Amino acid sequence: MTREEIIDNLGTIAKSGSQDFKKAIEEVDGGAGSSESIIGQFGVGFYSSFVVSDHVEVLSKSAKSDKGTRWVSDGCGTYEVSDVENLNFKRGTRITLKLLPESREFS
Repeated sequence: MTREEIIDNLGTIAKSGSQDFKKAIEEVDGGAGSSESIIGQFGVGFYSSFVVSDHVEVLSKSAKSDKGTRWVSDGCGTYEVSDVENLNFKRGTRITLKLLPESREFS
């Protein structure tokens, strides 16, 4: 992801892609109603990581940029975004969780 994509997608707690996805489906199926059941299916997956951890770090690098982006949050409503150089991958995303002591048995 680019810096802008990280801010758009991770910068809003529990941002749901349902509306955008529903709109895209309706454009394809001509409003035939096949998108009705997707509401509520998105938006909590990434943020459920804070159920088992108290610190999440996302390192991401887009093929569109030489620099990577680092996103960090403790799940309390704020986050930090910074540029990162010298990532050990060309493109992609790595998510690191600092598990809560009571959640370590699940790793």
